[in-house]
Amino acid sequence: MLRGTCLVLLLAAPRLGAQADLSVGAGAGSIRYSGGASLGSFTISPMGSLAARSWSAGAAAAFGPLDGGGWAGQLRADGWSVLAGPGVRPAAAVVLEGSAQTGGPATGVAHLLAEGVWTRDRWGAAVGIGASLAVITATEPASAVRARARTWGRIGTALATATVEPQRLQDAWFTDITVGLATPDGRVTAGGWIAARVSDAYESRAAGSVAAQVALSPRFALEASGGSLLPDLYQGFPASGFVSLGVRAFLTPRPPAALRAGAGERRPAVAVREGAEVLVRFTVPDARQVAIAGEWSDWQPVPLVPAGRDIWQIRLALAPGTYRFTLVVDGSRWLVPTAVVTVPDEMGGEQGLLVVP
Repeated sequence: MLRGTCLVLLLAAPRLGAQADLSVGAGAGSIRYSGGASLGSFTISPMGSLAARSWSAGAAAAFGPLDGGGWAGQLRADGWSVLAGPGVRPAAAVVLEGSAQTGGPATGVAHLLAEGVWTRDRWGAAVGIGASLAVITATEPASAVRARARTWGRIGTALATATVEPQRLQDAWFTDITVGLATPDGRVTAGGWIAARVSDAYESRAAGSVAAQVALSPRFALEASGGSLLPDLYQGFPASGFVSLGVRAFLTPRPPAALRAGAGERRPAVAVREGAEVLVRFTVPDARQVAIAGEWSDWQPVPLVPAGRDIWQIRLALAPGTYRFTLVVDGSRWLVPTAVVTVPDEMGGEQGLLVVP
C-alpha cells in the first residue's frame, strides 16, 4: 500500500537547497502484514519528503486495525543522490522498510544501490548494482545481491517509467519487472503500474495498481488507490490486494493548479536578447517572491524582480543555447510555468526549457 500512496506523493523542491513537504492522510484502507492484507475502517498515513536538485529523501507510513483486533503498520524511507556533471553520472540509493503488528513478527529490510545515470532532453536511463539485508523476528537474517536497470521518459504529457531488477535471495534468482505511467502535476494526479515476477525458484506472478489524488484546496486533497501487490520475499508478506480512500492534509500548502499545469500546446520559454544579456520574463499569479534556478547557476535560485501585475523578470548573461530551468515561487516550490514545455529529470520530476537566442 505504501507504494500506491507514494505514487501520488509529489516531491517538494528545495528552498535554498532543500525544502520539507509534510502531509497526513486519514481514511479507510488496507494494511499489509504477514498474513496478507486487512481492510481497516480507519487508517492513518503520514508522509514527508525533502528534495533538492541532485538528491531527495522521503518517508511514508501506514497504520490501521486488523480483522479480529490488534494493529499493524508499515514504514518506508528512501534516499537518492546523484553527482552533477555531463555524461554518465554516479548515483547512490538507499531504501529502508519495516513492519510491526500486534502479536506477530516484526520485519526490517535495507536495500543499498550504486548506479550510473544518463539523461537526455525527454528521457533518461540508469543501471546499478547493490545488496539487501532482511530481518524477520525469530529467523536468521537473509542477504541478497540485486541489480537494477531503469528508464524514464515523457509520452505526451505523461511520465512513463520501466524497471528491471534481477535479485538473488537465499541462493535463488528472481526478476521483478515494473512498468508505470503517471500524469503531470496538476489538480488531478493519477498513475498506475503493472508488475511481474519471473523466477524458476519462486512463484512467478503479476500484479497491477492505480492511484489518484484530487486537490480540493492548497491544503487538502482526496486520494484513492487500489490493486494488487507481489509477494514481499524480504519481509515475508504474501501476495495481496489493497484498496484505500481518504483525505490528505498538507502542512505546507500546494501551489494553485494554474502554476502547476498548463492547457493546450506547450512551448519552450524564450529569452529576449539585449546586448550581452538576455531578458527572461514570466507571468506568475499571486506570488510574493519568484526566483529562477537553472543549469547556468548550478540550480541555485536567483531572485526575479516584479515588472507589473503578476509579471516577474530577470536579466542574465547567457550564451545562445537551450537551458533547463525551474522557478522557485514564494521560496517553497520549484515549478515550471504554465504552457512551458517540460522534460523529465532522473528523480521523477520535471524541468522547463529556456531558449536563449
